Amino acid sequence: VVSTQSTGEGYRSLFKGLTPSLAAVVPTKAAFFYINAKSRQVLANFVHQGQVINLTAGTVAGICNAFMMNPFWVVKTKLQLEERGCNKDDIKRSVTNIWRTESWRGFTRGASASAIGSLEHGLYFLVYEELKTRKFCMSVFSDVYRETSYVPAMVHLSASACVSKVIANTIMYPTEVVRTRLREVAEGTPYHERKYRRVVQTLRRIYLEEGLSGCYSGWTLQLAKTIPFTIITFLVYEAVLTSYTATDR
Repeated sequence: VVSTQSTGEGYRSLFKGLTPSLAAVVPTKAAFFYINAKSRQVLANFVHQGQVINLTAGTVAGICNAFMMNPFWVVKTKLQLEERGCNKDDIKRSVTNIWRTESWRGFTRGASASAIGSLEHGLYFLVYEELKTRKFCMSVFSDVYRETSYVPAMVHLSASACVSKVIANTIMYPTEVVRTRLREVAEGTPYHERKYRRVVQTLRRIYLEEGLSGCYSGWTLQLAKTIPFTIITFLVYEAVLTSYTATDR
């Protein structure tokens, strides 16, 4: 696929949609962790089970993020699916075309699937916090490194983030496929003529036409992309959280 893409459209085609992705990644993560923290505080007043708090807070943060950042992902998907070359006017042209043909509704394509898929964030935090609390990797490295070394903690957090991401992403990945298919719409196509229109209808059609493998198309590539990103994100998150807690004391 990479060889065909780069040969047919040039190496720049491999970076289609990069600009909206970069523009969205910082506010996305900032909003996610902020909403997650606030949700935990609110839920702690009503719920005393840590697992329920982790699952609910992560899901709520994911849903809020899904609706706030969906326009970015719609534009990104549109740019990635176009066959023409990339230039500086592509984003403006894509936004203008979506608004002209579908109005604001065009920027909500796939939002419902994203909201359902937000359960992945809840599952991730549920597993991550459990693994982090158990410190299953710390004991392996504690005898090798000094007590003051950060290596055991970093390895433990990285392993917890990796395992949690694999589990959560594997369970919820079909919603990623559905979300992408819902955004694959040719310009000017009436709603009733679209192949994919609703979440359940799209998932059912993919399963009937392509089988279970169709629901997991691109799964390995998704893991290869998100696991390193997740590990780095949560190492930074834990470092900032630890520094803030130490300063607050």
